[in-house]
Amino acid sequence: MEEKKDLLEGLGGWNWGAFLMTWIWGIRFRVWIALLALIPPISYAMPFVLGACGNKMAWKSGKWESVEQFRKEQKKWVGYGCALFIVGLVANIIMIVILVSM
Repeated sequence: MEEKKDLLEGLGGWNWGAFLMTWIWGIRFRVWIALLALIPPISYAMPFVLGACGNKMAWKSGKWESVEQFRKEQKKWVGYGCALFIVGLVANIIMIVILVSM
């Protein structure tokens, strides 16, 4: 019973890595439904679906030693997602500056 409680605590909450990285995160964790994020009309909803349900999907598709290992791996992907977001934001700002200066 205690294991089940720990498992549920470990799987709860929003998955920022899945939200920010959608299909890339899906490939890493073998959550193949995440590839639907590549289809334009569906791509708007998939980040929210994966953010809300990504932890459970990733847990079911992987062979994890513990909930703690699972949490650590998901935290890494939050960092990757934030880094990708910042790089994209900076690239967009640079493009706007270049276009405006022309």
